[in-house]
Amino acid sequence: MKFYPKEFFRLQIEFAMFLSEQHNYDLPHAMFLFTSLYVRIIGYSEDDFPEEQHRNWTMLIQNMPLQNINTITDYFYENYYAVEIENARCPDVSSMNCFSYHYHQRLNMYELHFSPNDSKGNLTKGRKTKRLEELKSMFREIKKNNIHNAKDFFTKTWLLNINSFNRLFPDEFSSKARLWERICFQENVYWGQFVDRKKNLDYKVVQQFKENYLNGEYSDPRLYFPFPAWYSQLELEEFYRFYGI
Repeated sequence: MKFYPKEFFRLQIEFAMFLSEQHNYDLPHAMFLFTSLYVRIIGYSEDDFPEEQHRNWTMLIQNMPLQNINTITDYFYENYYAVEIENARCPDVSSMNCFSYHYHQRLNMYELHFSPNDSKGNLTKGRKTKRLEELKSMFREIKKNNIHNAKDFFTKTWLLNINSFNRLFPDEFSSKARLWERICFQENVYWGQFVDRKKNLDYKVVQQFKENYLNGEYSDPRLYFPFPAWYSQLELEEFYRFYGI
């Protein structure tokens, strides 16, 4: 089982410190809103969204050392590592599929998720056919099981900046995309761009990110990211038509 590297957490904590100093955020609040620490350590679901007053998060913040970036990073990484070790005890069904979906009852819509699971390449040209087959099978399953008569399908991800991702979907899915309105970076919707499929840091993207926020003067923290997260929503019928279902 491959874990995220400690440098991945340091990157996020440094960014939270920057926002705390330059944008007048309280540091614990910046860590809650603008890092994936909560999600990586405590987790979340549609029925259990991150809450800043959550007992476990409150305890993490209360026990956080304040000496320097190294001790803070070590502290959060140790907590993350302990959670991952415990999760590793659960059976893991390996899969080369990269796409999955989730039905949101509250919205009556389906959401697309992406995980870089394919050791042969996730969005490479050589795996395009595999990804299209995977998506066709996925939408066929949605059409068959859509008992709630949901009409729309959506995603929010930095990957909407990438042509190798967009070419797998109807053109309208990317052309209608807009900057995700929520200024909150708790998931891989933003932070996924900094690691590859083996969870190693992409130092080129990291360097661009640091240059953006150290040299830029944006009032909108979303714009510091090399690949801002976009939101797109499209009718399910358009996907059925595109994949020939």
